[in-house]
Amino acid sequence: MNTQLTDDDRAALLEWDVAVITVETGGEHLQLWVTAPDSEQARGVVRDRFGPDVEVSVCGSEPREIRPAPCVGYLDRGCGKLGFYYELRGDQHVDRIEVTEDKHCLIVLGFICTPVVEPGGDCEESSRYTKWLEEPLGDRIVIDSFTREPVLRLH
Repeated sequence: MNTQLTDDDRAALLEWDVAVITVETGGEHLQLWVTAPDSEQARGVVRDRFGPDVEVSVCGSEPREIRPAPCVGYLDRGCGKLGFYYELRGDQHVDRIEVTEDKHCLIVLGFICTPVVEPGGDCEESSRYTKWLEEPLGDRIVIDSFTREPVLRLH
C-alpha cells in the first residue's frame, strides 16, 4: 500500500476535482480528508489510486468556506471610523464585515474564510478591520449579530 502522497498523486486527484486537505499516515491505513463536488466519485477515485484500504473522509465540496465569526472587540478611532477585531487561527482571514446602523445601535457581522477542516491551536492573532460609519458612533452601542451580544469596547 502507498502511504505517501506525492505531487503527482495530488495532481491526479485534482483532475477529478478532488482536493486533498489532510493526510494521516501514522495508523494502520492511509487516511485522507478531501473535498469534492461528488463524494461517492471522490471515494472511488481515491481508492482506485491508493487501494481499497484507504480511509476517505469527504469534508465538503470546497476546500474553504465562508463562516460568520464573533467580533471580539472594537476601537472607536473617531470621526466615524471604527476598528473591529476578530480572532483568527492558521490561515483564516476576514472575508468581509457588514455593518448596519441606526440612531440607537450599530450591528456588525463579520465573515471569515476558513479551511473546511478547522485549524487547530490557540488564536494566533486578533486582526483589526476598519469600517467607516455614516456618522460618528457617539453613545450608540455595538452589537455582534453572530452572538447577539454587545461587543467589547477597547481603549
